[in-house]
Amino acid sequence: MTRLDEAEADDLLAAYALDALPEAEARRVEEHLRTCAGHRAAAVELRQTGALLSLTAEEREPSPELRRRIVEAVKASPGQSASAEREAPPAPVLALPRRFPSWLPRPARLAVAAAVAIGLGISALIGYQVGQVTGRPVAYTFQGDPSAAPGAEARLVYFKDRKEAVLAASGLPKLAS
Repeated sequence: MTRLDEAEADDLLAAYALDALPEAEARRVEEHLRTCAGHRAAAVELRQTGALLSLTAEEREPSPELRRRIVEAVKASPGQSASAEREAPPAPVLALPRRFPSWLPRPARLAVAAAVAIGLGISALIGYQVGQVTGRPVAYTFQGDPSAAPGAEARLVYFKDRKEAVLAASGLPKLAS
């Protein structure tokens, strides 16, 4: 197994934090994280950000048709049987916290997630409405309470033709690890 250099680790870190890497690449990233405190801290922050984003998604039950198609696709795909997978030894994994720091109580975390979701929803709605009029990408700059995060700023750009929005935030304090 070849060691990761810093640039490669930068490229793979977000996918690793989302558990989206193939097993071999994930092992290479884990090996790198054992020796690199900077990337280890970044991986923790990325996992925490992913956890926060998961709180903003609306939970929906898939349709029976979708479930049927997925089950058929799984049955039709070649691979190991379920019993063979259960017998395989578990792969070693570097334990990263999947929760927010304990100093922030759960109600406060939920309030932050709700505020972010509402803010993004309102921003997207405004961007959509203005984009309807102009037909060009619309950009908004937001600044909340200056005492909460001095110098923090968020910018939302909405692309009507692609029905996409991009949010960029800067000046935010680092997350506690």
